[in-house]
Amino acid sequence: MKTYSASELFDLQINGDFPLNCQFVPKTPIPSAFDASGIYLLFFNQEKVYIGLADEQPALERIQKQLSTITLRGETIFFNADSQLAVRKAPMLNTVFKRQILDKNANGPKTSVNRVKFAASKWELFSRMNDEILSRFLIIWFPENECQKETLLEIRNRWVRDLMPICNG
Repeated sequence: MKTYSASELFDLQINGDFPLNCQFVPKTPIPSAFDASGIYLLFFNQEKVYIGLADEQPALERIQKQLSTITLRGETIFFNADSQLAVRKAPMLNTVFKRQILDKNANGPKTSVNRVKFAASKWELFSRMNDEILSRFLIIWFPENECQKETLLEIRNRWVRDLMPICNG
């Protein structure tokens, strides 16, 4: 197990029109701990947010997508009908996310109702995303261990069920 702040692993680049104007760019070199498959826990201000599995896709690529969709700041995120409705119901978001913003990026990583609700509750911070706010995300990385009796998917599913992070389905 290894713990990182998101700002240790990613550079924040802000380009384009607010609000979908953030890129979470992996820093190089990538820590060797991420060479293996594994499970990651994502916290924000010590609140458990998400438990993810990185086995078919590089870990930092997976975490990058989570940061983009959980903050609602990633420049390529996609809002399906349910997440669009959640945005329209959130007073902190409905004036910022106009129809043309919600309808773009059909091929980008999809956000969810839970992520919209989480971002709305933190929008005062996420709306002014910077390196200090990015550093409040904590990533705990558990690389795959050959001695485990359960598969990574089984462990991840059990943790999601038992810990119930807000941004998992």
